[in-house]
Amino acid sequence: MNQDQIEALEKAMNHFWNFNLSESENILLPHISKYPLFSLLYSDIAFVKSVLTETKEDYAEARNRISECKKLARGLQLSQKPLYLQQEKDEKKSGNGASSTTTPGGPGSSLYTKAEYLISKLIYAETMIMKGVIEFKAQNNIKACIALKNSWKQYYQAFEIIKDLPSTFPIYNHLVSLANYGVGIFHFLVSVVPPQYMWLIEGIGFKGNRMEGLKEIKASSDSPNGIRTVMSKIALVLLHVFFFEDYKQSEPLIDQLIKQYPQGALIHYLSGACLRKQGRIKESTQSYSIACETSSQLKQLQLFIESELGYNEFLNLNWSSAETYLAKFLSETTSSGFKAFIAYQLALCYEMQGNTDSATNTMKIIPTFVRKGFDFDEFSGRKSAKYLKQKGYREFDKSYLSASLLNEAHQFEESIKILLQSLEKRSEMTHDDIACAEYLLGSNYQLLGKKEEAKKYYLSSLSHEKQITIDYFIIPYCNVGLAEISFAEDKKSDCKNYIKKAKGYSANQYDFPSVLDWRVRKVAQLSNTDV
Repeated sequence: MNQDQIEALEKAMNHFWNFNLSESENILLPHISKYPLFSLLYSDIAFVKSVLTETKEDYAEARNRISECKKLARGLQLSQKPLYLQQEKDEKKSGNGASSTTTPGGPGSSLYTKAEYLISKLIYAETMIMKGVIEFKAQNNIKACIALKNSWKQYYQAFEIIKDLPSTFPIYNHLVSLANYGVGIFHFLVSVVPPQYMWLIEGIGFKGNRMEGLKEIKASSDSPNGIRTVMSKIALVLLHVFFFEDYKQSEPLIDQLIKQYPQGALIHYLSGACLRKQGRIKESTQSYSIACETSSQLKQLQLFIESELGYNEFLNLNWSSAETYLAKFLSETTSSGFKAFIAYQLALCYEMQGNTDSATNTMKIIPTFVRKGFDFDEFSGRKSAKYLKQKGYREFDKSYLSASLLNEAHQFEESIKILLQSLEKRSEMTHDDIACAEYLLGSNYQLLGKKEEAKKYYLSSLSHEKQITIDYFIIPYCNVGLAEISFAEDKKSDCKNYIKKAKGYSANQYDFPSVLDWRVRKVAQLSNTDV
């Protein structure tokens, strides 16, 4: 690409991240049939739309663009490969490196050939990643795994070459951005696969290395104006916040992205999620509101953001306000994503406002939205079944709901007050009720740093284990909380025992097993305990 084309690509990237999707497409369109980088970004836009909307039309457009990009990249890769290999062979014979070419980076030079070969190889890998995601969403898991395996092979081969290139190499920023992002994401995600599946993952060629993965993603994020530079920064934010709960590392990255892309709906969306994770609900709502204002080019994204605004109102126990957002999402969404969970939230808003008929009718439709293997969906399905079986919510159910939402909103003291008031009527409560209340008290006290109170309530909750008939989730969750506290107190033997109990519990279905698994493995790794 010449300088004008490089500048055009940067403008298109800037429009994309500022969520001016139409402007970005207009810049890309004249170049997509010739230059793989343009075609990749053009595919990115359709891919984002299809994943959000899940409509047949958007999936068809995404598949078409990805297919064209893949064809272009693969064709260029195969056409350049013989020349690239011959040039490498000649340079080894002569004892000169690629940097000795007389026309560095120009058409016909060895550098130019090598750059085209590598960028096409990496973009082919990117198209296989997108294809794999779409196949997974369509539950074509075998096709998805094949696509991901092919992607990994291409990434790794290119990465091994690119890591030794000089920074003066043609389109170096894009090569480094793509290679490090691709290899880094694979390394990190494979490292968090549950141990019982690791033999399968490594058997088909994937290798996990968490710290190397972070290092590689960081290297991609540091590449100036690379095609995956911003994506890598977003990946780092997600990993720091949702895997490591390290907000000091994530905040400067988010601030930098917002400053660089003030109209970036996806970035403000990310900011809202990260702030909510920290319990900063008011600031989260502000970020989501900006995201909503800047996402007008994609209605489905606006609906998702409005559902997040509803979730924040839900956490603040503002049932009427939450209902407005959630009901709109359910009536207008084209996506199956989180439909079951949002319907469950909406039903509870009705229930807490005394509208039992609407709550019951909404609970009845939840099973039609539940997707197998999705934690939030399966949780919603179990909760709706319980609600319908007991024909509504008792007073304790309502109190526990409020207390659990306040816990998630980091209003721990308010949550504790509600739970202690409930336990004053212990004689009217079932074993499940008492166990749930004491578990949540333990969680609140643990998050407040009051270890002794937390241990007391966790252990008291577990004393009801044999009498529990419905809310089995408290058993592994109390045990992982006790493991985390034992680790903090340097009680290695206790920590190990609680980890085994938490990991070993599988007698009945329980809430959010993926979250539990992550907590268990995190404390196990910190304490050097095999799980």
